[in-house]
Amino acid sequence: LCPKYRQLFMGDNAGTVDASSVNQAPNEIIFPIAADGVKTQAWGTSLFLIASTHAAGMKPWGTTEAWAGNRARKELIKKFFTINGLGSGITGFFSDAADLTTALISSSKDARALFDKKSVSVNLIITAPTIYSQGYQVIKFTNVRADGGATHDPKYVDMDIPFMRAGEAYLTYAEAVTRGASPINGYTALQAVNALRTRAGATQFTTLTLSNIIDEWSREFFFEGRRRMDLVRFNMFGGATGYTWDWKNGVDVGKDFKAEFNLFPLPSGDLNANPNLTQNPGY
Repeated sequence: LCPKYRQLFMGDNAGTVDASSVNQAPNEIIFPIAADGVKTQAWGTSLFLIASTHAAGMKPWGTTEAWAGNRARKELIKKFFTINGLGSGITGFFSDAADLTTALISSSKDARALFDKKSVSVNLIITAPTIYSQGYQVIKFTNVRADGGATHDPKYVDMDIPFMRAGEAYLTYAEAVTRGASPINGYTALQAVNALRTRAGATQFTTLTLSNIIDEWSREFFFEGRRRMDLVRFNMFGGATGYTWDWKNGVDVGKDFKAEFNLFPLPSGDLNANPNLTQNPGY
């Protein structure tokens, strides 16, 4: 594992390829989607991740682009600590004008709690999905370098997307063993999860359940594009699952939708090309 979680999502996360002797992300990243501010200029890739999660007035994020779009629902914030009015714990914390990034890491003791409040007026509850100041800003992805050096371009970014990294293998292993697979060489599921929590500076688990593991998937991989498939696998996505979130099924308090949506529809081109295929139920 990369010793510092945040280095995985910075502008020099290719390490020596980016001429950085500080960033150790290549230790963990198995397969990156490479980006370079000069050689791979595009509006997608990591520029989307960085620009869509930042707005003017926030801490420097390494590009002139600030699209003020994606941010965190309260369900993600609750994965790191309890919220005043939504559980016992930190009273009045969210009215504090202090830098939320520093305060969250200090309060939750988890270096993965990368959210920002200081520069943007925000609310925990999202009543209008189109208003960026509702919800909490995610500062997980930046084009700032760990070594403090200059990036290749002021607009286009150098941050590689960690498409596959060792942290995923740790959690996959932990989940498999918890579901009944045999440990390898005595390495337990608890040890695998606690390796990630140690890296984050978080309190160690003493016991482990599938509920712990799905929450750890969220803490470790939020905004990395895998939440849907994790919820499907844990039977927490479509159908009467007992689990909901803000604006699930287009309703502010969340509402169940049909279990059929655990599967995507088959493309019409595939159906036309192969008469042996049958469309998935509900489409």
